[in-house]
Amino acid sequence: MLAATLQTAAFLFLLLIVMMVFSVFVAFMAPPVSKSPALSFTSVLLYFAAELAALICAVWIVVEISGFDLLPILIALAVAAVVFMPQLVAKIPVPAAVTGMLGKK
Repeated sequence: MLAATLQTAAFLFLLLIVMMVFSVFVAFMAPPVSKSPALSFTSVLLYFAAELAALICAVWIVVEISGFDLLPILIALAVAAVVFMPQLVAKIPVPAAVTGMLGKK
């Protein structure tokens, strides 16, 4: 029972990380919303489709990775990279829309 709970928690954690990566990718690729005076229904629909595609890709990647039973290893590597190499993590480029949300300047 405990192993199943930990596996589910690892799956959800990896899903969160993959979704964040895809969201940052979409934020890099999408044009800024503030530049257009009025959004049309088509542009809103395109943004929604891009986020939905990112969600589907994130779920697919996580399901494929979890089939290899690599989740604990990947989570340990991610945590080790953040803890032991914060300079490397700080060099990752992030779009301005995301940096405001994260509190970076």
